[in-house]
Amino acid sequence: MIALKFEKKNLSCCDVEFADSGEDIVYHFWPSEGKKDFPNGFAKALEGAFLSLLPETADVRASYTSKEEASIISRFGDTDAPPVPSYYVRVVGWANNPMASKFLKQKVFVSLDENVQSRH
Repeated sequence: MIALKFEKKNLSCCDVEFADSGEDIVYHFWPSEGKKDFPNGFAKALEGAFLSLLPETADVRASYTSKEEASIISRFGDTDAPPVPSYYVRVVGWANNPMASKFLKQKVFVSLDENVQSRH
């Protein structure tokens, strides 16, 4: 198994790390440093960011881990970071798309920040 090479970005609404995993792009979103939770409406803003860039036929899978679940999971890990809620997103089959770098590794984050700002 090959270790994933994550890139990290600090957005105005959250922090994210993302990497290619085979033919997929995987994302891990969590609240910005010093915040305990995501801004109001974050789930819809996240969904909207991907919907604005991908066709309806795209296979996008998302899951959410609450702070309570993260607390339980952290007991089994070796992390010193406090448990926070997280969203995990997998865009299936798009890592090799020539436009993935521009749209799914840059523009999606701009769209997410804009969507969060428009909900306030």
